[in-house]
Amino acid sequence: MYAAPAKYGTMFDSKEGSSKQEGAKERPVYIVSDFAQEAANTFTRGLFSNLFPPSVRWFSYAVGQTGDQNVPETVKEFFSKASQRVYEVLYATNWTTEMSEVCEDAPVTGTMTLSVEFDPARLLLFKSHYISRIYCTKSADAEIDTVYEELNLTATQALNIFSQPGDKLSKKLTEDANSKETARSEKIYRIIHFVAPNRDRKFRTVERDGAVFSEPVPGPAGRRFLSYYVEIEEKSLIRQGGYDHNPYTVARIDNTIDGVYGYSPALRALRTMKLLNKVYARYIDALDGAIRPSVMVDLAAYSDLVPEFFFEPGCVNVYDSKGGKFSPPQFYVPPSNLPGGMDFIDRTRQLLDRFFFRDLFTIIQQMNEQSGRQRTAREISELVNEKNSQILPLVARFLDEMVSPVLKKVFFLLYERGFFGEPPAGLEEYLVNGKLNLQYFSPLALAAKQTRIQGTLAAIEDIAPFVQARPDILDVINFDALVRDSLDVRGANPDHINSKQAIAKIREARQQAEQQAAMQEQAMKLAGSQNLNERPADGSAAAALINGGF
Repeated sequence: MYAAPAKYGTMFDSKEGSSKQEGAKERPVYIVSDFAQEAANTFTRGLFSNLFPPSVRWFSYAVGQTGDQNVPETVKEFFSKASQRVYEVLYATNWTTEMSEVCEDAPVTGTMTLSVEFDPARLLLFKSHYISRIYCTKSADAEIDTVYEELNLTATQALNIFSQPGDKLSKKLTEDANSKETARSEKIYRIIHFVAPNRDRKFRTVERDGAVFSEPVPGPAGRRFLSYYVEIEEKSLIRQGGYDHNPYTVARIDNTIDGVYGYSPALRALRTMKLLNKVYARYIDALDGAIRPSVMVDLAAYSDLVPEFFFEPGCVNVYDSKGGKFSPPQFYVPPSNLPGGMDFIDRTRQLLDRFFFRDLFTIIQQMNEQSGRQRTAREISELVNEKNSQILPLVARFLDEMVSPVLKKVFFLLYERGFFGEPPAGLEEYLVNGKLNLQYFSPLALAAKQTRIQGTLAAIEDIAPFVQARPDILDVINFDALVRDSLDVRGANPDHINSKQAIAKIREARQQAEQQAAMQEQAMKLAGSQNLNERPADGSAAAALINGGF
C-alpha cells in the first residue's frame, strides 16, 4: 500500500483533528510519502524495459545446449521459426499489458501470478492475478501446482461468464442476475477457481495403423490438471473441466525457507517506509507551523476570550499577563529543526532507493538515452558490481520461475494445435524428454546468467582448500556445462564450439594415447628389469612390446 497505492489501496498514517477547540470543525489531515511509490515505479520500468526490450526478439526456443551440433538442422530450423512466430503472437495479444502488471507486482509483493489459456478468437489470453486473491501450494518436488483463486463477481457478471453448455449456476444467483433490481443484480458472489494435478488421470487403449498404444480418455478425466468453479454462498459446483497445462504460473523473486510465497524489496523496506512516512508527516506539520505561525494574544487586552492554549498552526494562542503590560498580537513559531528533518528524510530516501535498485535502473536508462542503444550484459554486470546490487539473482529467479514456464506453456499450447505447421522427424524426442530450453538475449537476462557463472566460480574458490585432500569432490561440478554457459553469455558463435560427439571423440583419443604411453613406459621398465637372454613370459607387457604392439 505504501509502494503501490493505486493498485493495493491507500493508507493514511496520520489522522488528527485540526483543533481541540470546543465546537471547531474536525478536518482530517492525511499525509503519505510518495518516495516508495517513485522507487517502485523505477524498478518496474527498469525490469520490464531491460528484460523485454521493444522491437527486439529477446528470446529463442532451443534444444540441447549451446554448441550442441547433434541436433538435426530441420529441428533447429523448426524452433527458429517457432520462436519468431511466438514473438509475433505475443505482441498481437495482451501480453505486454499483463506482463507489465506482473512486473509491477514484483517489487511490491514478491509473488506474481500470470495465467495463459488458448483463446480461439485471440489465440492466447493472458491475465495477471493479485496476490490477495491467490492461495497456492506446492508438490513434493517444490513445484507450485495447486492454485485457488477467489473471484468476486456480481450476479450479472457471473451469469455472463458462466454461460457455456454444462455450467450450473445456483437458483438464487440466477434469480438475482435476472432481477431488475440493481441491489440484487449487482450483489457480489464469491466464486473459487480451483486447479490441481489430476492424480487419477484416466487412459484408454487404442489401435491405430496396426499399433496398439495408450492415450488419455477424452474430457476432464484425461486431462493433466483438474479445474473446478465453486460458488461459496450456495455451495454449488458451477463448472468442472480440466487443462493439459496448468494455466497459472506462480513465481517468486526471492524464495523463502518455508511456504511458497517470497519476499520483495517493498517487504524488506517496510520498516524504512513506515519510519520515513512518520518523519515526513512530522516535517510537513513543522513546515506548516513555520509558514502559518500561531498568533499570540494577551488575555488582559481581550478579556472575553477563554484562557486556554492551542499550539496548532494557524490557531490563536492565548496567554494571561494578569493585567500587566501587554503587547499587540504577535506571531509564535513552534520550535522545530527543519534542516535536520530534511537531512534525515534525504538519507532515509536514499536507503529506500537502494532497496528498490533505483540508482542502478536510473543510470542504465540515462546511458541508453545518451548512447541510443541498449547496454550490453557486461556493462550491466559492471554497473551492478559497482553499486553492490543484488538485482541479478532476483532477475534470474524471475526468469526461471515466471518467464520460462510461461513461454514453454505458450509453445505447447500453439504446437498442440498445429500452429507451427508440420513438425520435422525426431522432434518429439526433444519435447518428450524435456529438452526444450529458452535462450534470452536481453542484456539484463544475460547479465543475470553471468552472475550465476560468477557464483559457481566463487564457490570453486571456496572449496579449493579441500581439493588437495579430496580431489574427487570436484566431480560434483559439471565443468562442461560451466564452460558452455560462459561461452553462451559472452555471445560465442555456436559454430566455434565442438559438439558433444566431437568432444567425446577427442577425449577418447586422448585417453587411448595416455594409456598407450603408460603401457610403453611400464613395458620398458619391465624389460629393463628382466634378463634379456631369457624369453619374456607370454602375456607380459615385455612380450607384447617385443611382439610388435599392444
